[in-house]
Amino acid sequence: MRAWWASVSLKGTAAKTQTISAKSWQSVKQLKWRYLLSFAWFPKLLEGLVSIVLKLGTLLLVILFLVFFLRLFKDQGYFIQAFSVPTQLEDQGYNGQVMAVRVQEKLEELKEQAGSVKEDSLQLKSNQQDIDLSVLGVGLSLRTLAFQIREALGRENKTLHGEITKIDNRYEAQIRMTGYPKITSVRFADPGKEVEALDLLFKDLAEGILYHTDPYRLALVLRQEDRYDEAIQTIRRLLQTNPAEAHWAYLGWGAMLRELDDLDGAIEKYKKAIELKPDFTLPHINLAYIYQEQDSVELAISALRRSVELDPRNITRQNNLAWMLYTYHGLTKVDSLYTALMEHERDNPEAQSMAAITWAEMVFQEGDFETATKILDDYYSTPGENVFSYLIKGVTAFAEQDTTKALNFFKDAFDLDPGNEAAINSNIGFAEMLNNDDHVISIYRKANWKKIKRYQRMSSLNRVAMIFNYQEEHDSAMALINKVIAIDTMVGYPYTTLAETYFFKGQPDSCYYYLDKGLALGFNPVNIDYTMAPYDYLKDQLQFQRLLARYEKVDQQLSN
Repeated sequence: MRAWWASVSLKGTAAKTQTISAKSWQSVKQLKWRYLLSFAWFPKLLEGLVSIVLKLGTLLLVILFLVFFLRLFKDQGYFIQAFSVPTQLEDQGYNGQVMAVRVQEKLEELKEQAGSVKEDSLQLKSNQQDIDLSVLGVGLSLRTLAFQIREALGRENKTLHGEITKIDNRYEAQIRMTGYPKITSVRFADPGKEVEALDLLFKDLAEGILYHTDPYRLALVLRQEDRYDEAIQTIRRLLQTNPAEAHWAYLGWGAMLRELDDLDGAIEKYKKAIELKPDFTLPHINLAYIYQEQDSVELAISALRRSVELDPRNITRQNNLAWMLYTYHGLTKVDSLYTALMEHERDNPEAQSMAAITWAEMVFQEGDFETATKILDDYYSTPGENVFSYLIKGVTAFAEQDTTKALNFFKDAFDLDPGNEAAINSNIGFAEMLNNDDHVISIYRKANWKKIKRYQRMSSLNRVAMIFNYQEEHDSAMALINKVIAIDTMVGYPYTTLAETYFFKGQPDSCYYYLDKGLALGFNPVNIDYTMAPYDYLKDQLQFQRLLARYEKVDQQLSN
């Protein structure tokens, strides 16, 4: 039965195949082969394709023009127009366009000086050509075209224009901005100082523009120039005119109070900024460092943790938190922080690399070279040399007892970043160990000390001052140690270096006075090395023994 059904099925299939084949052949025979082979149809097809392309192109142009015209109705910022200037200034090269550009440049300088991450609230554009659209020989620009179209359509253009007058040595400038009061400045030029007077005039005008449009940035500039009264007045204006930016106002106010050593007032302003905008990270960061100055360690760490929680992808803030944890709690909490961070950033090699360098530095400072190397091997993937790769090479060379090679690697690390704390400390410490005083002095002269935390800066510079004394450069030692003391007058050990300097300069009374002051501020007599000058001499002097006995007795009473 199966064979019979199979046979019938096969025969049926064959019959169907023959029928389909016959029909297909008939269809092929019916095609207009003569017409097709003559290609008479091709021009019509090409014409149709061209028509489609043209229509698509037209549609694209319409879309582009729609986008362009829609942008016309958005805020175009301010258009700064050529100033009106007297002929005598034009003859000196200060035509109206030059004056307008100089004010614009000065405004940009002030914004850069402020250095704020706050969104720029002022767009200022000149009417200089940007993209040339020459029409019948007339040069236009997109900005000019936009300006004219908005005028024709009755849309307000925000403009800034001004005039400058000169009578004898008196320069007066006035600026008018759409929506704001007139800005006026007067400057007098001493003979031969016209350029300086005009530069001050431009700065006045730029400050006036910021006063109306971005008082926060102006306050930052005034603060940097120690014009605190004006800065606070500007902050108050921001609070009055733009409540939406009040959190920025209190942030700037807090920074000023902190610089004026009013830490409690600064804390109050930072807390006000947080109250107004709880997710604002900057006041949390500033609070952290004020708490640290007040030795409120846990409050400082808590504030810095909050800033990290608000911006967890910010590796710089993660590193700042790690340094604070390391400073007060050692590596234990740092390791757990970075382990979690590396897992969180496992798909971001750049972030891992930034974190790994800082983590390795802390481990490196603890003397665990092997773990520091492993951290960099596991997580550091950014190509090129870096400070810590050279520092680790230096430690490796030292372990191999090649001190010359080690010092060269430390020098390479310093040359990459003269403001890197680890590079400075490694060079000074290692060179001291090798008694290479010239290398220490060289590092001191080239280092960018502004980037170093103040107490670390005090410690390193104090060691350099001691080396100046060993080299009998006592005037250099005196000048340097006074700078160290000025950083923080309540730290004891720099006074002992000052005392040593007075001893070497032959002034024993001053030596004893500053030794007394250093001990009174907490310098521990246990740290005195009696094998080194001048203590190898002083130890036998009755006045020194009495001075030391007084503080040793106080120490014994405190310990009891």
